[in-house]
Amino acid sequence: MSRLLTLGLLICLTGCTPATFSAWFDSTFVDFRLLPLMTSPRQAQENIALALDNKEYLHAFELLLQEKRRGRPEKIFGAALPRAFNGLIDQAEQQFLAQEYTTAGLLFQRLEQNLPLAPELRKDISLDRNRLRERLNACADRLLEKGLRAYRTGNFKQALAIWQEINRFYPAHKASQQAIRTTRTQLENLSALPSDT
Repeated sequence: MSRLLTLGLLICLTGCTPATFSAWFDSTFVDFRLLPLMTSPRQAQENIALALDNKEYLHAFELLLQEKRRGRPEKIFGAALPRAFNGLIDQAEQQFLAQEYTTAGLLFQRLEQNLPLAPELRKDISLDRNRLRERLNACADRLLEKGLRAYRTGNFKQALAIWQEINRFYPAHKASQQAIRTTRTQLENLSALPSDT
């Protein structure tokens, strides 16, 4: 009740409309619903350990990144960090073998972008930055080939959709970018042709 009175008083004193004040208030103050998410380093370590024990490597990885964004040094998480990375690398490799190249590519990209800075933590991770980049290229190349098969059968829209998947994890992949440009031009040219009806 006191929060409502305070809000009313502030609206009266500032001369704002309730909608304007509400927008300002929401952008200025902490969202109190998020406070339970703010954990101590010890709680964070326990949550990460639990995720790792349950083989929820992506969840553990996201928790580690969250702690890093909060400014906590990656060294305090010790062996949990390489364990999360290696578990996620294994999952990415499984996705690759299952021919889920987009999912694998997204995982490899996330790993490559977030490799730890500390050499003592990096040494325990099974793939270094160059190997992760090779795996990214392999995912992109497999999707490029899949798109080429669709393109060669005249299914230009399917080919385009496949090549656009590469953009999700490797937007700088030159061959797919060229294939996308060529296919879009081809589709535009086809749509400009008069129909035979």
